[in-house]
Amino acid sequence: MVRRSKTRRVLKWGGTAVCVMLVGLFFLSLRCCVVWRFSHLHAALVVTNGNAWFTGLFGWRGGGSVIAYPVDWFPAGWHICAAGDSRVYLPSDRRWLPVSHHETFGLTDPMTYVEFIVPLWMPLLALAVPTAILWWLDRRRIPPGHCQICGYNLTGNVSGRCPECGTPTDPEAERRRCGKAPPAPATGASDRDPPSAG
Repeated sequence: MVRRSKTRRVLKWGGTAVCVMLVGLFFLSLRCCVVWRFSHLHAALVVTNGNAWFTGLFGWRGGGSVIAYPVDWFPAGWHICAAGDSRVYLPSDRRWLPVSHHETFGLTDPMTYVEFIVPLWMPLLALAVPTAILWWLDRRRIPPGHCQICGYNLTGNVSGRCPECGTPTDPEAERRRCGKAPPAPATGASDRDPPSAG
């Protein structure tokens, strides 16, 4: 239970962080183009106009006058350019729908051009729904008699600590809930011994 609670907490906060990043990236892409040019592939990942756009030219050996947008216009690494930059061509009518396209050309040295566009709202929605469910599960009301951290049933537990997660509990409240009387206080030797005859 403890491990599951910790895993859920990590997934909840991790999903929230990624959702916030995607929202920020979406608004940034309306004003700028964020480009990642792969160093070992003739390909690039572009975030612009509310879309994540992967494009690449595979099978190309560097010969001829082939130009692939935006791969051949940027060196390897991260780049940020203005929206509408001529080096990044992405039609505005593709903003809300995913698009995939590939084309093979060349006879002696065939090459394949691949283009895949995913609107940012799609991964955001796919991640936001399970993240919201995790938040809801963590905020649900835990009934009395259960550990308020992991939800373990503490019925009959009078140790003062949850056996699952180790959270301190209130043993007196648990005894009252179970209808048990508190243990009698310890008495000294003088209380137990009968009074001596004078």
